[in-house]
Amino acid sequence: MLAHNYFLDHHDIALSFATDGFTPFKKWKHTMWILLLFNYNIPPDQRFQKDNILCAGIIPSPKKPWDTDSFIYPLTQELLELADGVSAYNSLLRSLFALHAYVIAGFGDIPAVSMLMHMKGHNGLRPCCKACVCAGLATGLFSSFPTHPKTPPNTSNATGQRVRVAALSILTCQHFSCC
Repeated sequence: MLAHNYFLDHHDIALSFATDGFTPFKKWKHTMWILLLFNYNIPPDQRFQKDNILCAGIIPSPKKPWDTDSFIYPLTQELLELADGVSAYNSLLRSLFALHAYVIAGFGDIPAVSMLMHMKGHNGLRPCCKACVCAGLATGLFSSFPTHPKTPPNTSNATGQRVRVAALSILTCQHFSCC
C-alpha cells in the first residue's frame, strides 16, 4: 500500500489503461496489440481524442502474444514509479513537486481482457480459470454459458411488495443451471 493519499494534490493524474489487438494491413494475417493510456484529468469531450491518447507500446506478433506480461512489465514498473511519485518542475512557481499518477481503470474487449487476466477467453469451456466450477456447454466448435439462474430471484416479499434489488442475496455459481 502506498503511503500517499490519492488525489489530494491538484497535480495528481488519473489514468486508465486499455489494450486491443488489430491487423495493421488488410491482407496481412499478423496481429499487433496496442497499449494505451488515457488521462482522466482532461475533460471527457477531449480525453479520447487522438492528440490526448498516450501510446505506451505496441506488441508485434504473428499471432496473439503468448506471454503478454513480458511486454507489459516495463510499463507496470513505470506506472508503479509514478504512483510512488516522481520529481517534476513547476515552471510557473519555479519549484519542484512530487508528481503522482494512478491507474484507476483498465478496459478492452473480451479477448484483450482475458489475455491480460490470464483467462481462457469467451470460447473456453471454463472461461474464467481452471478453478471455476461453472463450465460451459460444448456446442460444436464453441462453448456457451447459461446466463439465467435455475430459479429466478424473488423480487417481491410475501405481501407482494417489491423488494430493493440491493437487498437480494448474491447469486453464486451454484444458482445457475451450468453447475
